[in-house]
Amino acid sequence: MKNHIYIEACTKAILSFQMLEEALKICIGLSYEVIQLSTPNPLQFRFQAENINNLPLGPLISKYKDITSKPEQADEIRKIIKWRNFIAHNAFRHEFMSMVGKSPFSKHSPEDIGKVLTETTRLTSCLAEEIKDLQQILKSLKANKT
Repeated sequence: MKNHIYIEACTKAILSFQMLEEALKICIGLSYEVIQLSTPNPLQFRFQAENINNLPLGPLISKYKDITSKPEQADEIRKIIKWRNFIAHNAFRHEFMSMVGKSPFSKHSPEDIGKVLTETTRLTSCLAEEIKDLQQILKSLKANKT
């Protein structure tokens, strides 16, 4: 049954996008902590985690691009936003409209959605590695402050 497979693929992909968003928030938050601890007196850098916790994906990517040493990764994430928006807002309607040949969206398959899942998983893994590096930097900065 095609529609079941398609909806299952979309469900996995949207969960993957959620993990990608969470990884971006962690990266940005850790980067801000590093900046805060690295800022010499009398300068001050303040941030509040709440300011990034409610941001949509687009602005998160922009903030991430501003603080990362890997801006090309931000560009790769930005390239797949259209899929995230489609899956989150239109995939269900597309699938059921396709059954009667009246979907306003371009044709694609569960395999296409699977490719999106693979890419979001890869990007989330890259962010996880960056998070590990930031955690080490933060740990070192905190140790030097004491």
